Amino acid sequence: MTAAKILAIAAGAYNVCGPRSGTPATPATIQQMVNRSEMVRLLLAYKKESAADPLALHSQEEIETAICEVGGR
Repeated sequence: MTAAKILAIAAGAYNVCGPRSGTPATPATIQQMVNRSEMVRLLLAYKKESAADPLALHSQEEIETAICEVGGR
C-alpha cells in the first residue's frame, strides 16, 4: 500500500472518528494534526465503525493494512 493511500485512510478515520468540530483532515494535513499513536487509535475506531457500514469508503483489509503500517506491525 502506498503512503498516499495510508494517509487518505488516516484522514478518513480522523474525519469519521475524530473531533466533530474544527478543520477536517486531508491526506496532506493528517500528519500535522495527530501523532502516530493517536492515528492508530483513530484507525482502530474507524475499522470498527466501517465494519457496520456496507457503503464504507475503505475496506476492512485496507484499514487493517494502514493500522499495521502506521503502528509498525
